Amino acid sequence: MHNNLIFIILHYLHTWIWYDALATDTPVWSSQGSVIVMLILILIMENSRRGLFFGKKMHFPKESVRFVMKNHGIYIALATIFTFWFHPMEFTWGHLFGFFYMYLLFIQMSLSRTKIHNNTWWKVTLEVTVLFHGTFVAFDTQNAPWAMFLFGFAIIFFVTQIYGLKQNKYTIMISQILFLIIVMVTYTGLIGERTFADINEIFRIPVIDYVLVFVFVYVIYIPYYFKKRKNKHSNQLK
Repeated sequence: MHNNLIFIILHYLHTWIWYDALATDTPVWSSQGSVIVMLILILIMENSRRGLFFGKKMHFPKESVRFVMKNHGIYIALATIFTFWFHPMEFTWGHLFGFFYMYLLFIQMSLSRTKIHNNTWWKVTLEVTVLFHGTFVAFDTQNAPWAMFLFGFAIIFFVTQIYGLKQNKYTIMISQILFLIIVMVTYTGLIGERTFADINEIFRIPVIDYVLVFVFVYVIYIPYYFKKRKNKHSNQLK
């Protein structure tokens, strides 16, 4: 915890003196992509507990899941530290919320091997916080539609993450129906400028995330698959 505070202060001083961080030398997708991969790894790890689609568990190769479980800490540490140093500590709403999210992730890493690290509500909070961060940034920069982040990550919550909170099926169903009503009202054009012609934007993030879950799982499995084939072939020759 103390180390986190030290480097947070150092980053602030770095911004104050030089301002520019890693963003001047690395593409913006490297920072965004590192966080997306982190969320995908969490979806893979949590599949055995809450499922991936409406509580249904996917039968992923156990070798791939074991690999992710063993190595996720190293990757998430690298991804969060890189993202932390990617941005200057600018005082905009987007930056403030982004750094707040980074601090929560740093706390989670510091709580490794404790009960809090695996607390269900705490873990889901860390996953869902990206929804608010993405929406704040979209509002602040106007570089992307805010609804893509708000509803896109909300879809992942109502399709997957809510099933890890151990709520009864009626609570889950009612919350999902309310979410659908909010989406439909938003895209009728009655509130703001969004219409049904824009509704495709809410599916971009969940489709990318869910597709990448399967891509990651089976790409990781490739060396294990060939190792199994090699061992099987060797046993047949004996």
